[in-house]
Amino acid sequence: MVRVSPCRDRHFAHWIKSHFEKLGHQAVLEWVIPGTTHPVDVAVQAGSSWEVFEICITASDNVASHIEACLAPPGVVKRVVIVTGTNTELKGLQKPIQPQLPFLTHTGQEAFDVIENYLT
Repeated sequence: MVRVSPCRDRHFAHWIKSHFEKLGHQAVLEWVIPGTTHPVDVAVQAGSSWEVFEICITASDNVASHIEACLAPPGVVKRVVIVTGTNTELKGLQKPIQPQLPFLTHTGQEAFDVIENYLT
């Protein structure tokens, strides 16, 4: 994805990873989805599948194509969570991609969140 601030992304990724490790889950940074060359910012093991987190700020990050890339190998990733820094960034990101979501192959396996929910 196109990044606004690589340093900010790294911090967000570490916070998400730490959050899930505190809950007792295995979490990995820059995990490459098996069967692809697509790395995700954070992956959290959820049983036999994974929940992955992509950090992005703007709709120019081509979110829809990243969701599809993450979910393309069947049965590997159960959910993709797109994380932004603020609610304002989240709304700015969701608005332009909402019309694309019904056309995704894996509709319903995507979620959107803000980083503050992982700062526990």
